[in-house]
Amino acid sequence: MIGTGPFKIVHYSNQLLILARFADYFRERALLDRIELYVAPKLVGAKKMYDVAQIQADHATHAKRFEEKGSSYMIYNLNRSGPLQDKWLRLAMNTAIDRNKMLRELCGDRYSPSNSFIPNNSERRLKAVGDAKRIEECLGRSVYQGERLKLYYFNHQPVAVDAAWIKNALARFGVCLEPIPWPMDQFYNDQFVENADIILGGEVLEENVELGLIHLFKDQSGLIRRMLDPKRLARVDQFMDLFIQAGTAKMRQEAFEQLERYLNSEQLLIYLYHSRKEITFNAALSGIRLNAFGWADFSKLWIKPSSSAEKLIN
Repeated sequence: MIGTGPFKIVHYSNQLLILARFADYFRERALLDRIELYVAPKLVGAKKMYDVAQIQADHATHAKRFEEKGSSYMIYNLNRSGPLQDKWLRLAMNTAIDRNKMLRELCGDRYSPSNSFIPNNSERRLKAVGDAKRIEECLGRSVYQGERLKLYYFNHQPVAVDAAWIKNALARFGVCLEPIPWPMDQFYNDQFVENADIILGGEVLEENVELGLIHLFKDQSGLIRRMLDPKRLARVDQFMDLFIQAGTAKMRQEAFEQLERYLNSEQLLIYLYHSRKEITFNAALSGIRLNAFGWADFSKLWIKPSSSAEKLIN
C-alpha cells in the first residue's frame, strides 16, 4: 500500500494493524511514533478509551461527547415478494414504532428520534407516532395475515436490544417479527439480503456530509441499493442526480429533502434515532480532535509533559 500520510503500515492482520511514523511525510512530523489498532468485534458499540498506560497512575481522565451525523433505520427488502410489498403494512409498522418511547426505555447512546439521515432535518419534520387507531386501520387495509417477517440485525449488543424492543412493539399490534443476528464480517454475503425481509442498519455520514450522502445512496454494496427494487431505485437515482448536479449547497439541500420526502411518502424505510458517543481520554493527552466517526486525529495527539512523562522519556 502506497500513500502520502503521516503514518505507514508496518503490520496488518485480521487482529492487529500497526502504524508507524512516516519519516518522509511532506508536512510536519507526526507527534506519535507508533499506533496499534486491535480488532475487537465484541467491543463494537462500547465506549472508546484513549489511554497512556505508562503514566496512567497519576492522571485523571476526561471525556468528549459528540453527536453522530446519520441515523439508525430499518429498511424493507422490496426485491422479495410478500406482504411488505403492501404500503399499508409498511405504514402501520412505521406508526407502531414510538421512537420517543424507545429512547426513554433504552437510553444509552440513543439521544434523539429520527425522521431523516440529517439530525437538523429530523427536528423540523418529526411526526406523531404510536396512534393505535391509525395502526389498526392501516393493518386492516393491508394484505398482512400474521406472516412471520425475518428481521436481520448485526450481531452486537446495542443492536440486539433495538431488535428485541422493535419486535415487542410490533407484536402488540399482531405483527410478527423474527429477529436474526448476522455477523458483520458477512455483510457482503448475498444470503444476507436474499433471506431478510427487513434489515436493521445504521449510517454514520463522513465529515463532508454531501459526499457521505452520495456514498449512502450510490454505493452498490450498501443496504439501500441492495434492498430496494429497480423501479424505486430508479426514482432514488433521479433525486440523487439532481443532488449531484446542483450548483449550490442550498440547491443540494432542496434536492436531498425531495429524496427524503419520497422515501417517507412511500414508506421505503423507517428512521429510528440519532446517536451520540462519549470518548474518554487520559488527561495526559492533548490536541484532541474527533472526526465524524468519533476517532481522534492521531497526527494531532500529544502527551503533556509531566513528572511521569519525564520518567518515561528518561
